[in-house]
Amino acid sequence: MKDTTTSRTGLEIAIIGMSGRFPGAANVYEYWQNLLQGKESISQFTNVELQPNVSEDQYTKKNYVSAKGYLNNIEYFDAAFFGYHTKEAIQLSPQSRIFQECVWECLEDAGYNIQKYPGSIGVYAGASSSLVWQLLTNFNTASQTDVFNAALLNDKDYLSTRTSYQLNLKGPSITINTACSTSLVAIHLACRALLTRECDMAIAGGVSVSLPIKAGYLYEDGMINSPDGHCRPFDKGANGTVFSDGAGVVLLKPLSHAIRDKDNIHAVILGSAINNDGRSKVGFTAPSTLGQADVLRQAYNVSKVSLESISYIEAHGTGTQIGDPIEIEALKSVFKNTNSVVLGSVKSNLGHLDVAAGVASLIKVVLALKNKTIPQTLHFNELNTKIDLKNTCFSINRHAVDWRSEDCVLRAGVNSFGIGGTNAHVIVEQAPSLNGDEMELVKDNLLLFSAKAEISLENYLKQIKKYVEEKEFYLEDLAFTQNFGRAWFDVRAAIHFSSKKDLVNKVDQLIENKSYAHIVAKQKIIFAFAGVGSEYPAMGVDLFKNVKLFREIVEEIASDTVLKNNQVDVSDLLYGSQDNLRRFEENKEIALFTFEYALGKFLIALGIEPFFMIGHGVGEYVAAVMSGVLSPGDAFKILFARKEINRQFEVPALLSINAGLNELAPHLTDEIFVAACNASTSTVVAGVSSTLDQFKQVLAGVGIRSILIPNTQIFNAGLSRNELIAFGDLLHTIKINPPTIPYLSSISGRNITEESVVKQDYWLDLMTQTIRFDEGISELLKYEHTTFLEVGPSMVISAWINRNTYKLPSQYAVSVVKNRHERASDINKLNELLTELWKRGVAIKFDKVDHCMEGKKISMPTYQFDKKYNWVDREIIDLHSMAERNSSVPAKMENSFTTKHEIEQQLLNIWSEVIGGASIDTRKNLFEMGITSLDAINVHRKLKSQINIQVEVTAMFEHPTIESFSEHLLNLTEN
Repeated sequence: MKDTTTSRTGLEIAIIGMSGRFPGAANVYEYWQNLLQGKESISQFTNVELQPNVSEDQYTKKNYVSAKGYLNNIEYFDAAFFGYHTKEAIQLSPQSRIFQECVWECLEDAGYNIQKYPGSIGVYAGASSSLVWQLLTNFNTASQTDVFNAALLNDKDYLSTRTSYQLNLKGPSITINTACSTSLVAIHLACRALLTRECDMAIAGGVSVSLPIKAGYLYEDGMINSPDGHCRPFDKGANGTVFSDGAGVVLLKPLSHAIRDKDNIHAVILGSAINNDGRSKVGFTAPSTLGQADVLRQAYNVSKVSLESISYIEAHGTGTQIGDPIEIEALKSVFKNTNSVVLGSVKSNLGHLDVAAGVASLIKVVLALKNKTIPQTLHFNELNTKIDLKNTCFSINRHAVDWRSEDCVLRAGVNSFGIGGTNAHVIVEQAPSLNGDEMELVKDNLLLFSAKAEISLENYLKQIKKYVEEKEFYLEDLAFTQNFGRAWFDVRAAIHFSSKKDLVNKVDQLIENKSYAHIVAKQKIIFAFAGVGSEYPAMGVDLFKNVKLFREIVEEIASDTVLKNNQVDVSDLLYGSQDNLRRFEENKEIALFTFEYALGKFLIALGIEPFFMIGHGVGEYVAAVMSGVLSPGDAFKILFARKEINRQFEVPALLSINAGLNELAPHLTDEIFVAACNASTSTVVAGVSSTLDQFKQVLAGVGIRSILIPNTQIFNAGLSRNELIAFGDLLHTIKINPPTIPYLSSISGRNITEESVVKQDYWLDLMTQTIRFDEGISELLKYEHTTFLEVGPSMVISAWINRNTYKLPSQYAVSVVKNRHERASDINKLNELLTELWKRGVAIKFDKVDHCMEGKKISMPTYQFDKKYNWVDREIIDLHSMAERNSSVPAKMENSFTTKHEIEQQLLNIWSEVIGGASIDTRKNLFEMGITSLDAINVHRKLKSQINIQVEVTAMFEHPTIESFSEHLLNLTEN
């Protein structure tokens, strides 16, 4: 290999995702392990295994070869995941099922969440003929509608478009068939579509499943099949191939875009070509040396790659007496260099996967490049006498060999040739080495897990645990791929972790406790802003240092003109030098307001939109600004005015009492002012110290606990309106706007209206009257499926709510950041909050959080499907019986119902028959549940045959629920 150039043509295509099903291998990882171990995955069936599917007079014949590479458990399918009802799932071709599973896994392997991917994804693929399956699934069809509907599900020609529809892929969708070269031709066409910008990414591959699952074939001399069930590429004993089942897909993307998007690049396609032999051969099914040599030259001309740089060729290698020599002659006519080129063929391991053969070969080469190992070619002992490799660069390895080069990249070619003469060749290069940026990583991170079924989630968690315990990787990469490269479903679990050990332990706990959340309703978010007393220097400092968005919001607030005019730098006040505590204490309302306002804006930027808000004391000013009632500048004017007022008065003492106002009322005197009613177990009163000392003793005498707390504020503690004349003048200069986000008054517990906030009296009451936070919380607890977020450096409000006797099971309260006593970091608290909200169905914008974005995409476990048995339990077809069944027509019935309920029951029976027994909610829109128009037509046909009512099929679309359609039918009968 002499080509060490790193220049690019701009035509390179990155392979960024792979998935497959192969004989003896449920995935690409198992496939590679089998290749490394030199395992032959062609099964030799016993008579007992053949009996259910093959007649005895067949498998007892001397020339019957009971061999095939087959796929396990193709009778099982996760129909609900892909949106099929039971009858559809049974009719859906096994090839389509497997292909759709592989496409989903391939996209996940690439780290792409197709729910959120903004670009277009094309599908280029092919499947083998499925005549047996079509006959099986047409067996019970009783009308043209049934036949047509079945064809859409069981015909291989709908492979690509069916996949695009089910997964909402909007790029070109083309089903291809060029016989054995189909999947490699599909890859070539997908590459061309990407280069011409027809789509942003492309899925390409193929699938082949033949029925019966476990069955062999009759060997005939001169045909392509092997007489003994083994495939021996290039060997003297090569005398035929074995057709097997399998599937493979790759996700492709222009290399420049893959590098830009930091994709996990498995390998690079440098160039490809396809052609046809025309008549330059002895017959339609025969291969051609000229055609194959020509496609090789085209591919290398396109890629601008020197032949000397190729060190491996994955040959078509069918193991036939005619095919192998012709392929080698074509290679020899092109590769005339003296460098060493190893030849191999995966058909020695798997047999011939028909239309999926090319993609199986490509995936083998990609895995060989990644692992720098060329697996052995099985059954090769002595070279085919019709092949001459003397004085050539070619050799065939009997054992796995290291594949390395000190001075240049590794490159390989992949051949695939089809009956009918369409040839394909693809040139593949090892993935480029991309150096990531060095960064200081945050210790704490989070992981989001979801599925459509609990069993799928549990099995996925088990795979994650195994992956974490066995693989080497960066935790940041795992988190990034999991959180951004997986779709979000309604069965959820989430953890926040700080180390690999912590991660394993918490995944273990999830599995053991089965603590999975189910999203049942849209969550209502309520912001609760804390009041003075919760603030402390450097509150939220972890967010300020490590989350750019939060820091930008704080700095934007700090630039307010009112703050600058008053010479207060809130950024420095919060996060500068903490030596001057007196300065912080003098401006604590401003500091607390700034922090909570920034935190509220930050949460909204993360997609956490408040349904309602409530604020305690200063917290209400935050709610007013968040709602648009006040501008930030006007709020700062009020806070500076409050600061001046506070300086003018001697502040009273405060007593915090573990009781509600009703319990305290008999003991109160005129000398005691109720400052705040926070909850049924929390009241704060104000007064002279000596008075409160006496009151404390009275309360102790009746068993009520209380504690004196420090106070630096005059507000809500006995101040009268007459002492606020200057403040009243200030209010005349402030613009009051109607609220855009609803919030409750902290002094009345009622909803703030435009009428109430425009009155000067309200703002005076806010400073002088008792805070009735308890009434506001009681009002908000009327709403189900509610999460209260304590937006401030406190956990007191969330404790009040969680201990409230009226709190519903669907309600929950949590603090957003740590308080002054907590040891956990704010990042840890943020992770806890975000994971909890996400489990409850809130669409968090995790890309706004820096530490969630610090990884890159990696290959890791993919979705674990909850597969159920979906199969036609009849593989030996009686065509005469089928014809009789299809000719039968149910007799028409007279109307036997008199009530709407009876009509509903009859409709439910008909629908159940049409869609295969699935339960249906009579109140839900059928077409939003995934029911198709063809299903409706089928129901309409059965309805006409069973109920003596003339009704147009369009009525079913006008009345899309069973309940409304029943009402319509009842009206028709009455009229």
